[in-house]
Order: sequence, then structure tokens, then C-alpha cells
Amino acid sequence: MNKYKNFIFEVYESILDDSQAFEDRKRYLVDNIHTILEKSSFSLKHSVVAKAFDSLYNEIKRRRECQEVFTVFQQVDFIVSTLKLNDFVIFKKIYDSYVESSLQISPSFFEWDERLFDLLKENGCRIFLVCNILQTPANIIRLLLKEKNFLNFFDDIVFSEEIGLGFFNSVSLDFLFKKNEILPQETVFVTNFTNSFYHPDLKINIEFFDRERKKLYNIVLDLIES
Repeated sequence: MNKYKNFIFEVYESILDDSQAFEDRKRYLVDNIHTILEKSSFSLKHSVVAKAFDSLYNEIKRRRECQEVFTVFQQVDFIVSTLKLNDFVIFKKIYDSYVESSLQISPSFFEWDERLFDLLKENGCRIFLVCNILQTPANIIRLLLKEKNFLNFFDDIVFSEEIGLGFFNSVSLDFLFKKNEILPQETVFVTNFTNSFYHPDLKINIEFFDRERKKLYNIVLDLIES
């Protein structure tokens, strides 16, 4: 009998690779927003806009470590406030640029072994996907997953911005557990994040993996057979 009946994955660890796109979007947004401001007669140097985005990325990192949600709307508001732009039309243009950047420069997909879903389902396991929103809006991530026909494979998908908390603490996981009647002792969170991201009260089995050293399919297979 399998020790684990429920497997939880985080979208940016197991499916989407946003490492390169994240930096590319930053350059795109700095250039695009600087152009928007120039056309709207706001005389801000390119370096000033770039510095505002440096501050934004530091804030994203801080909030992530503190398990705080930082939605796309909040990120745009942060940029507008940092640049002291008290103009709703500009806010909307920057927000539209933000969303457009996620469509034009979207995360790529990790190499995915399609046998993984079959392996879990054949062994009577339920599969859950959680996502800590970084810079790509939740609706764009759902669109990307739908494009690859991934949505139907998961028993439930929950985004951090939907519950107002990051997904590496006991409160957010408790929400997922109660919603889906999950028992923690029958559940494993397969992750490649370091311990520093996890709340000390996180009462769940955690299996860390190194993508460069072992394929996710083999890790899950070992867990099922253990």
C-alpha cells in the first residue's frame, strides 16, 4: 500500500521555468514603460525607471521570503508610487504593459515526463498544484497550462493570490487540506526549494530534489515504491 496518497507540486518548480523570462521581462518592461512615459510627457530618465524595477524585484524577494502575496496589481502600484506618477491613465498603461509582457515573454516548460501523471493516477494518488504568483498573473499561468493540456491532470490548482498567502506555510496548506479533505500524513510536497522558504510549523512531508541530478519521474517513483 502506498505511503502517500496526495502529491503536491509548485508550478515554478515542476512545470514552468521562469528564470530567463523573468529577466527578459524586466528589460522589456523598463524599456516599454520608459517609452510610455516619454510619449506622455513625463521626463524620467531610463536609469530612474530601471532603478524603480530594481527596488520592485527586491520587494518581490522580501515578500516571497515573508510568505506575503504580491499581486501584479500591487507590483504595478509599487512601480507607479516609486516613480511618483499620480496618473490613472499611466497606471492603466503600465498595467497593460505588464500583462502583455507575460504573454510575449512567458515562462518556458521544464522537460516533462508524461508518464508522471499516469504513474500517480495508476497508483490511486491525487495530484495538486500550488503556485506562488511572482510576475506572471494567475490567468496567464492558467492559459499556459491549458495550452499544454495540463489543467485536467490536477485534482485542484490553487494560486497564492486567491487565498492571500504564500504557499510555503502552515496556514495556506491548511486551506488546501481542508478544501480537498487531505490528511497531512498521507501527503508529500515535492520541491526543490531550500528549507529557508518554509515556515517552521509546516507539518507536512517534504521531499527535496535536484533537477540536475535526478528526474522528477524517478523521484516520484521512489516515493511510491518506498
